[in-house]
Amino acid sequence: MHRLYKYYPPETALNVLQQQTLRFSAPHLLGELFCPDHNAEVDFSAGELIHWLSDYLVELLFAESSPAPRTTSTPLLQTLLQWRDTDHFKSRAEAYQHLQPLIRPLVRHFFIHAEDSLNQWRYFARQVRIGCYCQQPDNLFAWQHYGDQHRGIALGFTRAKFSKGMISRPLSYHPQPARLIDAQPQLDRIAASEFVAPRQNEFIELLCHKSLDQQQEAEWREFKLPAQDESGDCNIQDCRYWYNEETFSKQSLEALYIGAATDISWQRSLIEFTKKHYPSTDIYRWSPAPGQYALQRETLHTGQQPSGEPPILTSTVNAPEQTRPHQ
Repeated sequence: MHRLYKYYPPETALNVLQQQTLRFSAPHLLGELFCPDHNAEVDFSAGELIHWLSDYLVELLFAESSPAPRTTSTPLLQTLLQWRDTDHFKSRAEAYQHLQPLIRPLVRHFFIHAEDSLNQWRYFARQVRIGCYCQQPDNLFAWQHYGDQHRGIALGFTRAKFSKGMISRPLSYHPQPARLIDAQPQLDRIAASEFVAPRQNEFIELLCHKSLDQQQEAEWREFKLPAQDESGDCNIQDCRYWYNEETFSKQSLEALYIGAATDISWQRSLIEFTKKHYPSTDIYRWSPAPGQYALQRETLHTGQQPSGEPPILTSTVNAPEQTRPHQ
């Protein structure tokens, strides 16, 4: 994809153009209720995990077509197979009660590894910075929800060779939220003391997961990770200010789209400012397409394309007094 698009109310768009910056925020500042953040915890108890493991192991013992466990290398699973072959227990209830003390060490082992993974995630969630975009400039959902109900502006940025550590990903949309630590799909691994917790290379995927209800956004995200030579945790204690302002080159703003209902005075101000300060930027205006739920485009200005190096984003860590919205 050549371009990514940011939708704004007109006053915010003008502020972006004047400052020549885009905001990249920590995950919790995106306001997504179902996304894990820097305070994430395991969302089930040790008692619940003991119950799930007991059900799983009892099923191995008594099901008519019992699945084989992943491995028989642990004493518990070796014993379990012996019990199954010899009909050791007369009832599921008897087996369930007998398994409880044998399962508790597995649960303790699980929570030790889960806490290690959570600590890695919490550090990552404090450090990573995210920029949110849409794939298209005529996205009706985005215009309604982010572009001030078609009264705003969409800015089209080239997918440049961004600064060091920038990663680009499209979002995927699902019926259930992503879970940082999910035990139930891995009960066979937990029973074999082989639980696999997510690591940092998988954390970005957790932040590319949204509800099916939001798939009309067709969102992309840019992730800025701390450079390898950076050390230490985020040094701003107030998590409201965990964002960076990323300076973009003027050449990277390839297009400006005016909403179909944008006030004429805002149109004039934005067109005048863009022509003067972003001479290479194309300017378009949307209007409703007759007889369709769609937009048709009018070209207002074709920018003069300069030659030179590809645009690069540079980073500035925020100051607490900055208050421009992140999206």
